[in-house]
Amino acid sequence: MKINRLKKVDSTNLEAQRLLDAGAVAPFVVFADEQTAGKGQGDHSWNAAPCMNLTCSFVLRPQLAVAEQYLVTVAASLAVKKTIQQLLPAVNPKIKWPNDVYVDDKKICGILISHKIIGSEIESSIIGIGLNVNQKVFPENIPNPVSMSQLSKKNYNIDEVLLILKKNIVEILNRVETDPIASVRYYTDNMYKLGEKSVYTVNGVQKLLTATGIDEYGGIVAEEDLL
Repeated sequence: MKINRLKKVDSTNLEAQRLLDAGAVAPFVVFADEQTAGKGQGDHSWNAAPCMNLTCSFVLRPQLAVAEQYLVTVAASLAVKKTIQQLLPAVNPKIKWPNDVYVDDKKICGILISHKIIGSEIESSIIGIGLNVNQKVFPENIPNPVSMSQLSKKNYNIDEVLLILKKNIVEILNRVETDPIASVRYYTDNMYKLGEKSVYTVNGVQKLLTATGIDEYGGIVAEEDLL
């Protein structure tokens, strides 16, 4: 898988899309030392200090039908979880639906995924990942961030983190494609606050939910409480 490394870019997801539009063939990765307009879920931006975090986008060709596109989210989330655990064995990351990764009650990673659909198949998927690695000070408007360095009191080689994550994404996506039931079960077992009340954003609306799992389309299965 080719790695396209950039010093600075507006967004690795946008650059990945530009490369696809120009004829680049998946799989490949766009990796930037600095993003000037990193994208988060919805209208949110992704803030990451330059050269201190992993900001990258994987462009893959999943062997999945359109109805199974949520399995890309499952694979990406589990790959991030595994990567963090390999580097911080004492940490047990959890996945906040659909694809944020938390350690305890703090967010360590955000994932943003888009797909190109042709007919009933996924032609390509862009998986944007922002993983907090060495950053220790965050803007005050970010409510609950944490980094690998804050958790371990160590600094990490970001290139090495990327290589570990790349290996895990390929392996776990293959596993998800061949055994989706077991993969979804493992994702569900590792959901953040499973069976507990927590605030989720569903179709742009914040709701207080008690999550019990995901359905066959990747939607959250939960009991709703009044905010």
